[in-house]
Amino acid sequence: MRRPHSDCAMDGSAIGFHEPSARRRRVAEPAATDAQITIRALGAADLELLESADVSVFDDAVQPPLASEFLADPRHHIVVALAGDDIVGFASGVHYVHPDKPAEMFVNEVGVTPPYRRRGIARALLERLFEVGRGLGCRSAWVATETNNAAALALYRALDGAEDRTPVIFSFDLEPARAGPREERQRPGREALSGDSEETEVTMSEGATYPDALDPDLVGTYPALAKAGGGYVWDAVLEYRVWCSPRAGAPDEADGNDYYYAFATHAEALAFSADADWAQEPLALILQEEYIDEPQPGRYVHVREKRIAEWPVAFLARPRRRANTIPDFVSPNAPANRLDIIRGVVK
Repeated sequence: MRRPHSDCAMDGSAIGFHEPSARRRRVAEPAATDAQITIRALGAADLELLESADVSVFDDAVQPPLASEFLADPRHHIVVALAGDDIVGFASGVHYVHPDKPAEMFVNEVGVTPPYRRRGIARALLERLFEVGRGLGCRSAWVATETNNAAALALYRALDGAEDRTPVIFSFDLEPARAGPREERQRPGREALSGDSEETEVTMSEGATYPDALDPDLVGTYPALAKAGGGYVWDAVLEYRVWCSPRAGAPDEADGNDYYYAFATHAEALAFSADADWAQEPLALILQEEYIDEPQPGRYVHVREKRIAEWPVAFLARPRRRANTIPDFVSPNAPANRLDIIRGVVK
C-alpha cells in the first residue's frame, strides 16, 4: 500500500510517495512536442551548432578541432534532432567501401538527451541517416550494441534490422605510451577513495559495475530538479533514477507530468527499466564537491562549490575525482586531449 510522503512543493509542482521497493517523485518538465523537433543532417558550415551541444548529448563535451575535422570529412556523417536551436539527439555514421564489397554505412553512435527519449526521435534520426547512406550508394547499414541494452535492441528491431548475435568485438590501444597491462579495478566492499574529500566513501555491491548510493536512507529525498550532465567529474552517487513519461506510455500518475523512481543501486534501476517498456534508461544523480565549468568551448573554469547533477550512468566509468584531477585538467600544461585526465589515462 502506498502512503503519502510529505514532499510537496509550496506551489504543488512536486508530489512524492514512499514505497517499500522504491520512491517516486513527480515533477513537471517543460518539453517540446514532436512537432517542434527538427531532424537535420549537418555539414561543414554547421560547426558552431555542433559545438553548442550540451555535454549530456554526447559522451563528453564536443571538442572544436575534432568537430571541425569530422564535419570536413566527406565520409563522416551526423544527423541531429533540434528542439528550437538546441541539439537534443544525434546519430552519426561512416560510409566506406572495400575492394570486394559495395559501400556500407556503419552507424557509430545514436544518442538522445534524457528528457526527449521515448518519443521516436532516435528512430527518426536513424531513418534520416539511412537516407544519407542511400544517397551515397550504400547497399546496407550496420550497428553493434550490447546484448543487455534493451532500449537499443528495441529500436533496431523496430527498424527491421537483421539480428546477428555471433560477432565478438575486440578493441586495441594504438597509443604506445598507454600500452601495457590494465590496472585491476577494486570491486566489492566499502572503500574510502583518495582525494581531497576522503570523508566521502563509495560502496560497491558484490559484482556491481557502478557504485551504490552514498546513503541508501536518503534515496528519494533529493531535489527532483538537478543540473543536466556537465561538470566533467564526480565524487559520489546519490541515487539512480528511472524517469517515466505518460507521453511514452507510462501510467499517468502525476497529472500528465513526468516522474521518476529512485533506487540505491544501478542493478535495481536497470532491472526496473528493462521490465517497463515505457521507462527510460537509468540516470545517476551525482554529487560534485567541485567541478569544471565550460562557459565557452575550450575555456575551462575550476568551480569550488558543491552541486548535484543527473549524468548518463556510463560517465561513472571515469575514475572518481582526485585532488589533482581538476588542477591538472585546467593547467596550461595539460595534454592536447584533456579528457584523458578525466578518463584516468594520464596521471
